Amino acid sequence: MGQQFQTILSLFKSKPHLVVDAKTLSIKNHALECEDSGDFQTAISFFTRYLDTDPQNSKTHFRKAICFRKLGSLVDCINCLNIVLSIDKSFCEAYLLKSQILFELNKLTD
Repeated sequence: MGQQFQTILSLFKSKPHLVVDAKTLSIKNHALECEDSGDFQTAISFFTRYLDTDPQNSKTHFRKAICFRKLGSLVDCINCLNIVLSIDKSFCEAYLLKSQILFELNKLTD
């Protein structure tokens, strides 16, 4: 038991970004619940609060972008997608959504 604890402790010391407290997790869960229920503005607020603790979380930035799209805030959606792609250049869904939004905004060029 002692060895397992030491292994886990050393993991958290070497990768502190993996440590998420219950309050932070609750914020993200509440954001997802709001998104699922269609309360996109509140979801954006909670995603933003969560991102204050984990700004490199590309999936959360993507969820926030989707909420902006559902609200019709396409410029804000693009801004979030740009953040996603600056964090993770292999996030295919972000490229797809960005191209769809740019097409809708008539800003897609050859």
